[in-house]
Amino acid sequence: MIEKGPRRRPLAAAVLLAAACLLAAARARAQSLEPRAYSPNPTGANFAIAGYSYQTGSVFVDTDLPVTDVSASCSSAWKLLSSA
Repeated sequence: MIEKGPRRRPLAAAVLLAAACLLAAARARAQSLEPRAYSPNPTGANFAIAGYSYQTGSVFVDTDLPVTDVSASCSSAWKLLSSA
């Protein structure tokens, strides 16, 4: 049995909205961007970045473990070389 009356209007509106969205999506086109279109770096530029970090602090362990006063220290150095 097909329902008639005020409950049918929201369903019809939803179906029309979904169909309109699908048709609009079918016409959408993707852009073709140049890879360096928004890059402020000049062509042929080389970059060298280096860094060092040192971290130390307490380590939180489960209270059921028979371990106390645990601390850690971490030291790391890194470098980055890039050519555009």
